[in-house]
Amino acid sequence: MKKILIVGGGTAGWLTALILNRNFPELNVELIESSEIGILGAGESTLFNFRSELIKLGIDEFDFIKKTNATFKLGTRYNGWNGDSDFHFSTTHPWHGDINCEAYGGNKEDYHTYLFANDIDIKTRGMYKIALNNKSPFILRNGNVENVNGYALHINARLTAQYFRQIAESRGVIRHEGKVVKINGDEIITSIQDDSGKIHSFDFIFDCSGFSRLIIGKHYNSNWTDYSKSFKLDSAIPFFIDNVGQEIPPYTTSVAMDYGWMFKIPTQDRYGSGYIFDSTKIDAEQAKVELINKVGHDVEILNHFKFKAGHYDEVYRGNCIALCLAGGFFEPMTASNISSMLSQFSLLSSRFMTDANNYSFRKTFNQHTSELYKSYSKWIFLHYTGKRSGTKFWDSIKEDHSYPYEYKQMMQTHIIDEEFNVSALTNYMIVPPDKIISVFQAYDLYKAQAQNKCIKQNLNEKYKKIDDIIVKNTERLLQYSIGHREFLDNYL
Repeated sequence: MKKILIVGGGTAGWLTALILNRNFPELNVELIESSEIGILGAGESTLFNFRSELIKLGIDEFDFIKKTNATFKLGTRYNGWNGDSDFHFSTTHPWHGDINCEAYGGNKEDYHTYLFANDIDIKTRGMYKIALNNKSPFILRNGNVENVNGYALHINARLTAQYFRQIAESRGVIRHEGKVVKINGDEIITSIQDDSGKIHSFDFIFDCSGFSRLIIGKHYNSNWTDYSKSFKLDSAIPFFIDNVGQEIPPYTTSVAMDYGWMFKIPTQDRYGSGYIFDSTKIDAEQAKVELINKVGHDVEILNHFKFKAGHYDEVYRGNCIALCLAGGFFEPMTASNISSMLSQFSLLSSRFMTDANNYSFRKTFNQHTSELYKSYSKWIFLHYTGKRSGTKFWDSIKEDHSYPYEYKQMMQTHIIDEEFNVSALTNYMIVPPDKIISVFQAYDLYKAQAQNKCIKQNLNEKYKKIDDIIVKNTERLLQYSIGHREFLDNYL
Protein backbone atom coordinates (compact mmCIF):
# COMPACT_ATOMS: atom_id res chain seq x y z
CA MET A 1 0.00 0.00 0.00
CA LYS A 2 1.36 3.37 -1.04
CA LYS A 3 -1.49 5.88 -1.37
CA ILE A 4 -4.69 6.75 0.51
CA LEU A 5 -7.42 9.06 -0.74
CA ILE A 6 -9.99 10.72 1.52
CA VAL A 7 -13.24 11.86 -0.09
CA GLY A 8 -14.67 14.86 1.75
CA GLY A 9 -13.16 17.53 3.95
CA GLY A 10 -14.73 19.12 7.01
CA THR A 11 -13.71 18.17 10.52
CA ALA A 12 -14.03 14.45 9.78
CA GLY A 13 -12.02 14.48 6.57
CA TRP A 14 -9.15 16.64 7.73
CA LEU A 15 -8.90 14.94 11.12
CA THR A 16 -8.76 11.61 9.28
CA ALA A 17 -5.95 13.00 7.13
CA LEU A 18 -3.97 14.08 10.19
CA ILE A 19 -4.38 10.73 11.92
CA LEU A 20 -3.39 8.74 8.83
CA ASN A 21 -0.43 11.01 8.22
CA ARG A 22 0.74 10.48 11.79
CA ASN A 23 0.07 6.74 12.04
CA PHE A 24 1.39 5.78 8.61
CA PRO A 25 4.09 8.27 7.61
CA GLU A 26 5.27 5.93 4.85
CA LEU A 27 1.98 6.43 2.98
CA ASN A 28 0.96 9.28 0.69
CA VAL A 29 -2.26 10.80 2.05
CA GLU A 30 -4.43 12.89 -0.29
CA LEU A 31 -7.87 14.47 0.13
CA ILE A 32 -10.42 15.70 -2.37
CA GLU A 33 -13.13 18.20 -1.44
CA SER A 34 -15.17 20.88 -3.15
CA SER A 35 -15.23 24.46 -1.91
CA GLU A 36 -18.64 24.75 -3.61
CA ILE A 37 -20.09 22.22 -1.18
CA GLY A 38 -18.46 23.92 1.75
CA ILE A 39 -18.99 23.32 5.46
CA LEU A 40 -22.00 24.34 7.50
CA GLY A 41 -19.81 25.62 10.33
CA ALA A 42 -22.43 25.29 13.06
CA GLY A 43 -21.21 24.62 16.55
CA GLU A 44 -20.29 21.04 17.21
CA SER A 45 -19.98 19.25 20.52
CA THR A 46 -17.17 16.77 21.21
CA LEU A 47 -16.32 14.19 23.84
CA PHE A 48 -13.15 13.68 25.87
CA ASN A 49 -11.30 11.62 23.24
CA PHE A 50 -11.23 14.61 20.87
CA ARG A 51 -8.92 16.47 23.28
CA SER A 52 -6.82 13.33 23.68
CA GLU A 53 -6.42 13.16 19.91
CA LEU A 54 -5.24 16.78 19.74
CA ILE A 55 -2.45 15.87 22.17
CA LYS A 56 -1.49 12.77 20.16
CA LEU A 57 -1.33 14.89 17.02
CA GLY A 58 1.05 17.34 18.68
CA ILE A 59 -1.48 20.18 18.54
CA ASP A 60 -1.35 22.79 21.28
CA GLU A 61 -4.82 22.75 22.80
CA PHE A 62 -4.93 26.41 23.81
CA ASP A 63 -3.72 27.48 20.36
CA PHE A 64 -6.54 25.39 18.89
CA ILE A 65 -9.08 27.01 21.23
CA LYS A 66 -7.92 30.54 20.38
CA LYS A 67 -7.88 30.06 16.61
CA THR A 68 -11.16 28.15 16.30
CA ASN A 69 -13.27 30.04 18.89
CA ALA A 70 -13.68 26.80 20.85
CA THR A 71 -15.06 26.72 24.40
CA PHE A 72 -14.97 24.30 27.30
CA LYS A 73 -17.68 21.68 27.67
CA LEU A 74 -18.43 20.40 31.16
CA GLY A 75 -21.68 18.69 30.24
CA THR A 76 -25.13 19.01 28.69
CA ARG A 77 -28.20 20.73 30.11
CA TYR A 78 -31.58 19.26 29.12
CA ASN A 79 -34.42 21.77 29.46
CA GLY A 80 -38.02 20.57 29.70
CA TRP A 81 -37.47 16.96 28.70
CA ASN A 82 -39.72 15.65 31.48
CA GLY A 83 -42.66 17.81 30.47
CA ASP A 84 -42.13 20.51 33.08
CA SER A 85 -40.08 23.68 33.46
CA ASP A 86 -37.25 21.89 35.24
CA PHE A 87 -34.04 20.63 33.69
CA HIS A 88 -31.45 17.96 34.28
CA PHE A 89 -27.73 18.02 33.69
CA SER A 90 -25.23 15.42 32.54
CA THR A 91 -21.55 16.06 33.21
CA THR A 92 -18.87 15.23 30.67
CA HIS A 93 -16.16 13.83 32.94
CA PRO A 94 -15.75 12.12 36.31
CA TRP A 95 -15.12 14.64 39.05
CA HIS A 96 -11.56 15.18 40.17
CA GLY A 97 -9.84 16.25 43.35
CA ASP A 98 -11.75 17.57 46.33
CA ILE A 99 -15.20 16.87 44.87
CA ASN A 100 -14.56 13.29 43.84
CA CYS A 101 -16.33 10.82 46.13
CA GLU A 102 -13.65 8.22 45.34
CA ALA A 103 -11.16 10.35 47.29
CA TYR A 104 -13.20 9.57 50.41
CA GLY A 105 -13.68 5.83 49.94
CA GLY A 106 -16.82 5.93 47.80
CA ASN A 107 -17.69 5.20 44.18
CA LYS A 108 -19.69 7.37 41.82
CA GLU A 109 -22.47 4.86 41.16
CA ASP A 110 -23.30 4.42 44.86
CA TYR A 111 -22.92 8.13 45.56
CA HIS A 112 -25.33 9.14 42.81
CA THR A 113 -27.69 6.34 43.86
CA TYR A 114 -27.67 7.78 47.39
CA LEU A 115 -28.47 11.28 46.11
CA PHE A 116 -31.31 9.95 43.96
CA ALA A 117 -32.80 7.75 46.66
CA ASN A 118 -32.77 10.58 49.19
CA ASP A 119 -34.25 13.30 46.95
CA ILE A 120 -31.06 15.35 46.92
CA ASP A 121 -30.85 17.44 43.77
CA ILE A 122 -27.74 16.25 41.99
CA LYS A 123 -27.38 19.62 40.27
CA THR A 124 -26.36 21.21 43.60
CA ARG A 125 -23.19 19.12 43.85
CA GLY A 126 -19.70 19.15 42.37
CA MET A 127 -19.16 19.94 38.71
CA TYR A 128 -22.91 20.18 38.13
CA LYS A 129 -23.06 23.29 40.29
CA ILE A 130 -19.75 24.70 39.04
CA ALA A 131 -20.85 24.35 35.40
CA LEU A 132 -24.28 25.85 36.06
CA ASN A 133 -22.54 28.90 37.54
CA ASN A 134 -20.77 29.41 34.18
CA LYS A 135 -17.35 28.57 35.55
CA SER A 136 -14.40 27.11 33.66
CA PRO A 137 -12.69 23.88 34.78
CA PHE A 138 -9.85 26.03 36.15
CA ILE A 139 -9.36 27.79 39.48
CA LEU A 140 -7.06 30.56 40.64
CA ARG A 141 -5.62 29.59 44.02
CA ASN A 142 -2.67 31.28 45.71
CA GLY A 143 -1.81 33.00 42.46
CA ASN A 144 -1.66 29.73 40.52
CA VAL A 145 -4.04 28.53 37.79
CA GLU A 146 -5.06 24.92 38.37
CA ASN A 147 -7.15 22.53 36.30
CA VAL A 148 -9.67 20.91 38.64
CA ASN A 149 -11.74 18.81 36.26
CA GLY A 150 -11.69 17.09 32.92
CA TYR A 151 -13.59 18.63 30.03
CA ALA A 152 -14.44 18.31 26.37
CA LEU A 153 -14.71 21.11 23.81
CA HIS A 154 -17.37 22.93 21.82
CA ILE A 155 -15.99 23.73 18.40
CA ASN A 156 -16.79 25.83 15.33
CA ALA A 157 -16.81 23.16 12.63
CA ARG A 158 -15.79 25.54 9.83
CA LEU A 159 -12.84 27.03 11.70
CA THR A 160 -11.80 23.61 12.96
CA ALA A 161 -11.68 22.20 9.43
CA GLN A 162 -9.59 25.17 8.29
CA TYR A 163 -7.23 24.73 11.24
CA PHE A 164 -6.80 21.00 10.62
CA ARG A 165 -6.32 21.57 6.90
CA GLN A 166 -3.51 24.06 7.46
CA ILE A 167 -1.64 21.65 9.73
CA ALA A 168 -2.28 18.64 7.51
CA GLU A 169 -0.98 20.37 4.39
CA SER A 170 2.09 21.58 6.29
CA ARG A 171 2.75 17.92 7.17
CA GLY A 172 2.54 16.73 3.59
CA VAL A 173 -1.11 15.89 2.99
CA ILE A 174 -2.10 16.85 -0.57
CA ARG A 175 -5.47 18.52 -1.21
CA HIS A 176 -7.40 18.34 -4.48
CA GLU A 177 -10.26 20.66 -5.37
CA GLY A 178 -13.18 18.93 -7.01
CA LYS A 179 -16.33 16.85 -6.82
CA VAL A 180 -16.40 13.11 -7.31
CA VAL A 181 -18.44 12.28 -10.44
CA LYS A 182 -17.37 8.70 -11.15
CA ILE A 183 -16.12 5.75 -9.14
CA ASN A 184 -14.08 3.13 -11.01
CA GLY A 185 -14.07 -0.47 -9.83
CA ASP A 186 -16.45 -2.88 -8.15
CA GLU A 187 -15.67 -4.35 -4.74
CA ILE A 188 -12.13 -3.01 -5.02
CA ILE A 189 -12.15 0.60 -6.16
CA THR A 190 -9.15 1.57 -8.25
CA SER A 191 -9.78 5.26 -8.87
CA ILE A 192 -12.27 8.11 -8.89
CA GLN A 193 -12.85 10.85 -11.45
CA ASP A 194 -13.53 14.44 -10.45
CA ASP A 195 -15.64 17.05 -12.23
CA SER A 196 -12.61 18.40 -14.11
CA GLY A 197 -12.01 14.99 -15.67
CA LYS A 198 -8.94 14.20 -13.58
CA ILE A 199 -8.46 10.58 -12.49
CA HIS A 200 -7.29 9.95 -8.91
CA SER A 201 -5.89 6.47 -8.31
CA PHE A 202 -5.16 5.01 -4.86
CA ASP A 203 -4.77 1.82 -2.88
CA PHE A 204 -7.33 2.61 -0.19
CA ILE A 205 -10.12 5.19 0.18
CA PHE A 206 -11.93 6.75 3.15
CA ASP A 207 -15.48 7.95 2.65
CA CYS A 208 -15.92 11.17 4.65
CA SER A 209 -18.60 12.53 2.32
CA GLY A 210 -21.16 13.08 5.08
CA PHE A 211 -24.83 12.59 4.28
CA SER A 212 -23.94 12.25 0.57
CA ARG A 213 -22.50 8.79 1.37
CA LEU A 214 -20.93 8.69 -2.06
CA ILE A 215 -19.08 5.42 -1.72
CA ILE A 216 -20.37 3.16 1.04
CA GLY A 217 -23.96 4.05 0.19
CA LYS A 218 -24.19 4.93 -3.49
CA HIS A 219 -21.37 2.78 -4.88
CA TYR A 220 -21.49 -0.29 -2.65
CA ASN A 221 -25.19 0.03 -1.78
CA SER A 222 -24.40 -1.50 1.62
CA ASN A 223 -27.23 -2.85 3.74
CA TRP A 224 -28.82 -0.21 5.98
CA THR A 225 -30.10 -0.92 9.50
CA ASP A 226 -33.10 1.34 9.97
CA TYR A 227 -33.79 2.81 13.43
CA SER A 228 -36.50 5.24 12.34
CA LYS A 229 -39.26 3.34 14.17
CA SER A 230 -37.60 4.18 17.48
CA PHE A 231 -35.95 7.47 16.46
CA LYS A 232 -38.58 9.55 14.72
CA LEU A 233 -36.65 12.78 14.16
CA ASP A 234 -35.67 13.17 10.52
CA SER A 235 -35.13 16.88 9.77
CA ALA A 236 -33.00 19.76 10.97
CA ILE A 237 -32.92 23.52 10.47
CA PRO A 238 -29.63 25.00 11.76
CA PHE A 239 -29.11 28.66 12.66
CA PHE A 240 -26.82 30.92 14.68
CA ILE A 241 -27.49 33.07 17.75
CA ASP A 242 -25.09 35.92 18.56
CA ASN A 243 -23.12 35.60 21.80
CA VAL A 244 -20.62 38.46 21.58
CA GLY A 245 -19.85 40.02 24.96
CA GLN A 246 -22.15 37.70 26.89
CA GLU A 247 -21.28 35.07 29.45
CA ILE A 248 -20.60 31.67 27.91
CA PRO A 249 -22.15 28.61 29.49
CA PRO A 250 -19.62 25.74 29.67
CA TYR A 251 -22.20 23.26 28.49
CA THR A 252 -24.40 22.31 25.56
CA THR A 253 -28.09 23.13 26.00
CA SER A 254 -30.75 20.79 24.67
CA VAL A 255 -34.27 22.25 24.78
CA ALA A 256 -37.30 19.99 24.34
CA MET A 257 -39.67 21.39 21.71
CA ASP A 258 -43.17 20.36 20.64
CA TYR A 259 -41.94 18.16 17.81
CA GLY A 260 -38.34 17.40 18.70
CA TRP A 261 -35.62 19.41 20.38
CA MET A 262 -33.29 22.36 19.88
CA PHE A 263 -29.56 22.42 20.55
CA LYS A 264 -27.43 25.42 21.53
CA ILE A 265 -23.67 24.91 21.36
CA PRO A 266 -21.67 27.92 22.56
CA THR A 267 -18.52 29.06 20.81
CA GLN A 268 -16.75 32.28 21.76
CA ASP A 269 -18.83 34.55 19.53
CA ARG A 270 -22.10 32.70 18.88
CA TYR A 271 -24.27 29.69 19.50
CA GLY A 272 -24.37 27.05 16.81
CA SER A 273 -28.00 26.02 17.05
CA GLY A 274 -30.61 23.94 15.33
CA TYR A 275 -34.08 22.48 15.66
CA ILE A 276 -34.21 18.71 15.11
CA PHE A 277 -37.82 17.72 14.37
CA ASP A 278 -40.20 15.08 13.02
CA SER A 279 -41.21 16.15 9.51
CA THR A 280 -44.22 13.83 9.52
CA LYS A 281 -45.76 16.11 12.17
CA ILE A 282 -44.66 19.60 11.03
CA ASP A 283 -42.85 21.10 8.05
CA ALA A 284 -39.82 23.40 8.09
CA GLU A 285 -41.88 26.61 8.05
CA GLN A 286 -43.97 25.46 11.01
CA ALA A 287 -40.79 24.44 12.80
CA LYS A 288 -39.35 27.93 12.26
CA VAL A 289 -42.47 29.56 13.72
CA GLU A 290 -42.22 27.40 16.83
CA LEU A 291 -38.53 28.16 17.03
CA ILE A 292 -39.04 31.94 16.90
CA ASN A 293 -41.66 31.71 19.64
CA LYS A 294 -39.18 29.79 21.78
CA VAL A 295 -36.10 32.03 21.35
CA GLY A 296 -38.09 35.29 21.25
CA HIS A 297 -36.64 36.72 18.04
CA ASP A 298 -36.32 35.99 14.34
CA VAL A 299 -33.66 33.57 13.17
CA GLU A 300 -31.98 33.05 9.81
CA ILE A 301 -32.25 29.41 8.81
CA LEU A 302 -29.01 28.32 7.16
CA ASN A 303 -30.50 25.34 5.35
CA HIS A 304 -32.89 22.43 5.81
CA PHE A 305 -31.58 18.91 5.65
CA LYS A 306 -33.27 15.56 6.14
CA PHE A 307 -31.83 12.35 7.50
CA LYS A 308 -32.90 8.88 8.52
CA ALA A 309 -31.82 7.27 11.77
CA GLY A 310 -29.69 4.20 11.23
CA HIS A 311 -26.35 2.94 10.02
CA TYR A 312 -24.72 0.74 7.42
CA ASP A 313 -24.04 -2.81 8.56
CA GLU A 314 -20.73 -2.76 6.71
CA VAL A 315 -18.92 0.56 6.86
CA TYR A 316 -15.80 -1.31 5.75
CA ARG A 317 -16.20 -2.74 2.23
CA GLY A 318 -13.47 -3.76 -0.15
CA ASN A 319 -10.78 -1.10 0.12
CA CYS A 320 -13.07 1.57 1.58
CA ILE A 321 -14.06 2.68 5.10
CA ALA A 322 -16.90 5.13 5.72
CA LEU A 323 -16.50 7.39 8.75
CA CYS A 324 -18.81 9.68 10.72
CA LEU A 325 -22.00 10.73 8.89
CA ALA A 326 -21.06 8.68 5.85
CA GLY A 327 -21.44 5.52 7.93
CA GLY A 328 -24.60 6.33 9.87
CA PHE A 329 -26.41 8.78 12.10
CA PHE A 330 -29.17 8.84 14.73
CA GLU A 331 -29.36 12.44 15.89
CA PRO A 332 -26.80 14.87 17.35
CA MET A 333 -27.70 14.40 21.02
CA THR A 334 -24.70 12.31 22.07
CA ALA A 335 -21.89 14.22 20.31
CA SER A 336 -20.85 10.78 19.07
CA ASN A 337 -19.95 11.70 15.49
CA ILE A 338 -16.23 12.43 15.91
CA SER A 339 -15.98 10.29 19.05
CA SER A 340 -17.06 7.13 17.23
CA MET A 341 -14.57 7.84 14.44
CA LEU A 342 -11.73 8.06 16.95
CA SER A 343 -12.86 4.80 18.52
CA GLN A 344 -12.75 3.19 15.07
CA PHE A 345 -9.21 4.45 14.54
CA SER A 346 -8.12 2.95 17.84
CA LEU A 347 -8.94 -0.45 16.34
CA LEU A 348 -7.78 0.38 12.84
CA SER A 349 -4.36 1.82 13.58
CA SER A 350 -2.78 -1.36 14.94
CA ARG A 351 -3.82 -3.62 12.03
CA PHE A 352 -4.39 -1.43 8.99
CA MET A 353 -1.07 -1.99 7.21
CA THR A 354 -1.07 -5.77 7.70
CA ASP A 355 -4.79 -6.62 7.52
CA ALA A 356 -6.43 -3.98 5.31
CA ASN A 357 -7.49 -6.65 2.81
CA ASN A 358 -8.24 -9.32 5.40
CA TYR A 359 -11.90 -10.41 5.48
CA SER A 360 -11.73 -11.39 9.16
CA PHE A 361 -10.44 -7.94 10.12
CA ARG A 362 -13.12 -6.19 8.07
CA LYS A 363 -15.73 -8.30 9.85
CA THR A 364 -14.27 -7.41 13.26
CA PHE A 365 -14.19 -3.73 12.36
CA ASN A 366 -17.81 -3.74 11.17
CA GLN A 367 -18.97 -5.58 14.28
CA HIS A 368 -17.14 -3.06 16.47
CA THR A 369 -18.81 -0.18 14.63
CA SER A 370 -22.27 -1.76 14.85
CA GLU A 371 -21.85 -2.19 18.60
CA LEU A 372 -20.93 1.48 18.90
CA TYR A 373 -24.13 2.47 17.13
CA LYS A 374 -26.21 0.15 19.32
CA SER A 375 -24.68 1.65 22.46
CA TYR A 376 -25.33 5.21 21.38
CA SER A 377 -28.91 4.33 20.41
CA LYS A 378 -29.71 3.07 23.92
CA TRP A 379 -28.26 6.17 25.58
CA ILE A 380 -30.18 8.45 23.23
CA PHE A 381 -33.44 6.60 23.73
CA LEU A 382 -33.21 6.84 27.52
CA HIS A 383 -33.77 10.58 27.15
CA TYR A 384 -37.15 10.00 25.50
CA THR A 385 -38.56 7.96 28.41
CA GLY A 386 -39.69 10.89 30.56
CA LYS A 387 -43.20 12.22 31.11
CA ARG A 388 -43.29 14.82 28.36
CA SER A 389 -46.48 14.54 26.29
CA GLY A 390 -49.22 16.67 24.75
CA THR A 391 -48.11 16.79 21.11
CA LYS A 392 -48.37 14.20 18.38
CA PHE A 393 -44.60 13.72 18.40
CA TRP A 394 -44.13 13.04 22.10
CA ASP A 395 -47.34 11.04 22.40
CA SER A 396 -46.36 8.85 19.45
CA ILE A 397 -43.19 7.71 21.19
CA LYS A 398 -45.31 6.14 23.92
CA GLU A 399 -48.34 5.15 21.86
CA ASP A 400 -46.36 3.33 19.19
CA HIS A 401 -44.57 1.23 21.80
CA SER A 402 -41.42 2.08 19.94
CA TYR A 403 -39.01 1.22 22.73
CA PRO A 404 -36.22 -0.88 21.20
CA TYR A 405 -36.46 -4.47 22.42
CA GLU A 406 -32.86 -4.50 23.62
CA TYR A 407 -33.52 -1.36 25.67
CA LYS A 408 -36.51 -2.90 27.48
CA GLN A 409 -34.63 -6.14 28.10
CA MET A 410 -31.63 -4.24 29.46
CA MET A 411 -33.70 -2.29 31.99
CA GLN A 412 -35.67 -5.34 33.11
CA THR A 413 -32.54 -7.39 33.69
CA HIS A 414 -30.20 -4.93 35.36
CA ILE A 415 -32.41 -2.33 37.03
CA ILE A 416 -35.52 -4.25 38.07
CA ASP A 417 -34.42 -7.88 38.44
CA GLU A 418 -30.89 -7.10 39.68
CA GLU A 419 -32.05 -4.19 41.83
CA PHE A 420 -30.44 -1.11 40.34
CA ASN A 421 -27.20 -2.51 38.91
CA VAL A 422 -26.42 0.63 36.94
CA SER A 423 -22.80 -0.33 36.28
CA ALA A 424 -24.06 -3.17 34.11
CA LEU A 425 -25.76 -0.62 31.86
CA THR A 426 -22.44 1.00 31.02
CA ASN A 427 -21.59 -2.11 29.01
CA TYR A 428 -24.59 -1.33 26.81
CA MET A 429 -24.46 2.48 26.63
CA ILE A 430 -20.74 3.33 26.93
CA VAL A 431 -21.52 6.05 29.47
CA PRO A 432 -20.63 6.04 33.19
CA PRO A 433 -23.25 5.22 35.85
CA ASP A 434 -23.54 8.80 37.14
CA LYS A 435 -24.77 10.04 33.75
CA ILE A 436 -27.43 7.32 33.63
CA ILE A 437 -28.58 7.99 37.19
CA SER A 438 -28.87 11.72 36.46
CA VAL A 439 -31.54 10.87 33.85
CA PHE A 440 -33.28 8.40 36.17
CA GLN A 441 -33.49 11.11 38.82
CA ALA A 442 -34.78 13.73 36.40
CA TYR A 443 -37.54 11.41 35.20
CA ASP A 444 -38.17 9.75 38.58
CA LEU A 445 -37.49 6.33 37.07
CA TYR A 446 -36.71 3.31 39.23
CA LYS A 447 -36.50 5.36 42.42
CA ALA A 448 -37.85 2.49 44.56
CA GLN A 449 -35.05 0.27 43.26
CA ALA A 450 -32.48 2.92 44.18
CA GLN A 451 -33.93 3.24 47.69
CA ASN A 452 -33.94 -0.52 48.17
CA LYS A 453 -30.30 -0.70 47.15
CA CYS A 454 -29.36 1.99 49.67
CA ILE A 455 -31.10 0.09 52.45
CA LYS A 456 -29.81 -3.39 51.59
CA GLN A 457 -26.23 -2.22 51.08
CA ASN A 458 -26.21 0.28 53.98
CA LEU A 459 -25.23 3.17 51.73
CA ASN A 460 -27.06 6.02 53.48
CA GLU A 461 -24.82 6.55 56.49
CA LYS A 462 -21.57 6.22 54.54
CA TYR A 463 -22.59 8.54 51.72
CA LYS A 464 -24.19 11.12 53.99
CA LYS A 465 -20.70 11.75 55.41
CA ILE A 466 -19.10 11.82 51.97
CA ASP A 467 -21.80 14.14 50.65
CA ASP A 468 -21.24 16.61 53.50
CA ILE A 469 -17.59 16.87 52.46
CA ILE A 470 -18.42 17.31 48.78
CA VAL A 471 -20.96 20.06 49.55
CA LYS A 472 -18.35 22.04 51.49
CA ASN A 473 -15.66 21.52 48.88
CA THR A 474 -18.02 22.48 46.07
CA GLU A 475 -18.65 25.86 47.70
CA ARG A 476 -14.92 26.33 48.30
CA LEU A 477 -14.05 25.56 44.68
CA LEU A 478 -16.72 27.96 43.49
CA GLN A 479 -14.93 30.77 45.31
CA TYR A 480 -11.71 30.06 43.39
CA SER A 481 -13.25 29.13 40.04
CA ILE A 482 -12.44 31.30 37.03
CA GLY A 483 -15.44 32.29 34.92
CA HIS A 484 -15.70 30.62 31.55
CA ARG A 485 -15.49 33.75 29.40
CA GLU A 486 -12.96 35.27 31.77
CA PHE A 487 -10.64 32.32 31.27
CA LEU A 488 -11.04 32.33 27.49
CA ASP A 489 -10.41 36.08 27.31
CA ASN A 490 -7.49 36.30 29.75
CA TYR A 491 -5.80 32.97 30.45
CA LEU A 492 -5.21 31.20 27.13
